[in-house]
Amino acid sequence: MRAGNLDVYGQRSGGAGGLVGGNIPIANSANNETRPAIAYSSVSNIFFVVWTDAVQGIEGVAVAP
Repeated sequence: MRAGNLDVYGQRSGGAGGLVGGNIPIANSANNETRPAIAYSSVSNIFFVVWTDAVQGIEGVAVAP
């Protein structure tokens, strides 16, 4: 929870499992975003993140590392 509502953030991890860099905001609107899920395509090197927004319903975004 940040700024009074639930948001979705990501963070990269290294080969040994340690965290790399800082938090990456994925969904941080004024509404609550909950129940995130993530998939990765090694072919296109893209992450796809989906979540539930309290107002909009299910939303998603493709994120390049």
